[in-house]
Amino acid sequence: MSDTNNPENQNENKQSVVSNKASNVAKKKVQERLSKSLKKNVAKQSLMKVLMPILIYAIVFIMILIIIIGIILFLITMPGMVMDQLKAFARQVGDAVSSWFGSDSTTQVNDEDVYETLDYLE
Repeated sequence: MSDTNNPENQNENKQSVVSNKASNVAKKKVQERLSKSLKKNVAKQSLMKVLMPILIYAIVFIMILIIIIGIILFLITMPGMVMDQLKAFARQVGDAVSSWFGSDSTTQVNDEDVYETLDYLE
């Protein structure tokens, strides 16, 4: 008896053919889905390659703009107390330099001290 005439062998052959067809169909579907997703990813990656240098320059420009605006607003709205402290420090440095070079040792009277004394005497 030959193996091809045996009904069990014929059933196994039919099952293997059907399973091969099913696996081939499944492979094709998986390949189609992978190719579609790869095309989408390639499109996204190419878009990012184009936009990345532009985005880097835009981010740097925005950061510089924010820093410049912050410095300008700080200088505009800097409180008078800070300016008074800077003036007092400059005055102290000037007094120290002048005393170093031998200026007279008399105390220097500020206009504010005179005004405060006059207000007190009123």
